[in-house]
Amino acid sequence: MENIIRTDHFVARQQQRGISDEMVDSVLRYGVKFFINGARVLILVPRKKVKKLGLSEKITDVAVVVEDNALITVMHRISKIPRKKESQLHKRRRS
Repeated sequence: MENIIRTDHFVARQQQRGISDEMVDSVLRYGVKFFINGARVLILVPRKKVKKLGLSEKITDVAVVVEDNALITVMHRISKIPRKKESQLHKRRRS
């Protein structure tokens, strides 16, 4: 995700929630995209991927919301978030 914009809201939430730039960068680099509310994308790093890559366990609790190449907000993931993976969007439903 090159040339990505950090909105003022994102920067404020990142500081309030104590989430480092390194954690955000890792989520953007290794995370899986889930589409929410149309064009917005929620990016999370699955626990299996964290273990496989040897990343910090703390990263599994961080979620980043992106829209139109701009970071909207960052949060600590408290519970499971209903979402559809990028790969699930293209599957057809059977009648």
